[in-house]
Amino acid sequence: MKKLIICLLAIQFMACSNEDTGPIEMEEEEEEMEITIDGDYTGTWDDNIYTSFPISAKISESRKDFYSGPFFYSQNGSFVPCCMDTGDNGSISFEVKGDSIINFQYDQDLQFYMGGCPGLYKGSGTINSNGWLLIDFTGDDCDGTHVGGKIVLRK
Repeated sequence: MKKLIICLLAIQFMACSNEDTGPIEMEEEEEEMEITIDGDYTGTWDDNIYTSFPISAKISESRKDFYSGPFFYSQNGSFVPCCMDTGDNGSISFEVKGDSIINFQYDQDLQFYMGGCPGLYKGSGTINSNGWLLIDFTGDDCDGTHVGGKIVLRK
């Protein structure tokens, strides 16, 4: 019996000594969020001329990673154009690479504001973890040069 206990202890010792005593490495799974860009957005426009100006946009994917849609200055309500215009107040377009927004462009078409007010704005930005579009822009229209612009669009 004594030999059996010694034998079992020896086996146990050998089994324990073969275990890896190094640090335990835990594999972290990177969880990548899938955010759908297509949809209806509301938000704000801020620059050196306008602050907290309400805006909205209907965005859809026109080809892989390229998005566009009608844009609205929304002081009369979301998806309602300002300035007695019909339809919209122009269109936006941009590309998405990962969480980056590149080649952002807003072609402003205000038919009745100040007798007609075309404008062009360009910029870039990011998509945050909530799916908000955060865009920095500059541009020109009949109100002058817009600098330090920030657009925030959220579903």
